[in-house]
Amino acid sequence: MKMDVNDLSFAYGKDHILNSISFSVEEGERLIIIGNNGVGKTTLLKCLNQMLEPKKGLITFNDINLNTYSHKELAKLMAYVPQSISYTEQNVFETVLLGRKPYINFQPSINDYLKTETIINQLSLQHLALKNTNQLSGGERQKVAIARALNQESKIILMDEPTANLDIKKQLELSDFIIDISSKNKIMMIISMHDINLALRIGTKFLVLKESNIYAFGDKSIITKQLINDVFNVNSKTVYDNDTLHFIYE
Repeated sequence: MKMDVNDLSFAYGKDHILNSISFSVEEGERLIIIGNNGVGKTTLLKCLNQMLEPKKGLITFNDINLNTYSHKELAKLMAYVPQSISYTEQNVFETVLLGRKPYINFQPSINDYLKTETIINQLSLQHLALKNTNQLSGGERQKVAIARALNQESKIILMDEPTANLDIKKQLELSDFIIDISSKNKIMMIISMHDINLALRIGTKFLVLKESNIYAFGDKSIITKQLINDVFNVNSKTVYDNDTLHFIYE
């Protein structure tokens, strides 16, 4: 399985947000989109899932143009977890069940209920199943959002700043959770982030944006002190802990 993005550009009127963006992602890979605020990370995610129409460019999955997918087919292929998650007065089970919507014609089947129960158990959310989603912590809400995305049985999950607004412990827990579900289910993930060290913890590939263009694309080796200085205008030094690279900002 492979997603290819070729020469994608997007603009709000005369305000060019993305210019000639090209990259590819394969099954089980976790692509992290990095860049300053306002550089187009969220816009790129919304172009990928067809929420926004690019000015030009082509997005394909296994060489098939995503424009040819119906809304239901696209929902089965791709799930989106936004940064800001708003819930109604539903409990966790009902919220995760919404992930089955692309497969439901009139009302949920027994199979839909069973799949929802399985996902909740797999993600260790059974103790929250009957709790109102508005009463959950930020980390719990993110896990529920990911559970709903997994319940779509999508091959691709897009996430917009999933660790934003979480404390350090919850950021680490959610990062490990994302790695685990991606590896076990061979799900392609495309994730926007601003924290370099968390990005290095999660990602297998990196797309770095600067001034609406691609500054760099590749594996962890592209993330350097020079890149951080050029993209974020911040000096840094590197530290290795158990062969894991960290950046300390100066």
